Amino acid sequence: MIDIIILILDDDSNPVYDLNRQIWKKLMNKFRNKTDMYFIRCSNVYTETTLCNDTIYVNGTESYIPGILHKTVESFKYCISNLKVDFFFRTNISTMINYHKLCEYIKSLNNINCVSAMIGHSPENIKFPSGCGYIISKNIINKIIDSNTLDYTLIDDVSLGKSLEILNIPIIPAPRFDFYVLERYNLITMFTICEQNNIFDKHFHFRVKMLNDRHREHIIMDKLNYVLNDC
Repeated sequence: MIDIIILILDDDSNPVYDLNRQIWKKLMNKFRNKTDMYFIRCSNVYTETTLCNDTIYVNGTESYIPGILHKTVESFKYCISNLKVDFFFRTNISTMINYHKLCEYIKSLNNINCVSAMIGHSPENIKFPSGCGYIISKNIINKIIDSNTLDYTLIDDVSLGKSLEILNIPIIPAPRFDFYVLERYNLITMFTICEQNNIFDKHFHFRVKMLNDRHREHIIMDKLNYVLNDC
């Protein structure tokens, strides 16, 4: 059996995150006995990394750089030291997953030394696993931390890509569907297009961040969660 932990970037920088968080909580509650899922946040209330209910709190202040990388790395360390885990799926609060397809995909990798994600390329020409959602094994995280190759002056996913490059660790491309390409449509049309094109069958990872109207995100996420996870 493979132990998977899902970590969800969370903060209070946008009021839509409150609504998105409630959708994630539905997913957490349904699969609580199968997979650990935690929001990860920075907080100056805690002097050390602390798990409280459904959230891992990391000492520090929320920020784009270096805050996201800091709370991600410290959450990885906490989980590896205190929980059973083989693989992580690190994602964000504007994403939805097909839980069963994600688990099937991770099992299909058949490799405890791997990273898999949609691949991006930075202006510095660094190939990186998109921070919207990447799968990474515990073994790879330990190698990265031990190598001290993370660059805290870069955004988290680019820093991870730079470290993987230094360590000569390849990224396995993974599928993802971005809902912003359908942003001009209403909800019914969006889902009709997805069904007609077998989008739900082909993907386990759905980026729901909208470019123009972020207040629609929780509506799309809620519908997705019902369609994909029956919750």
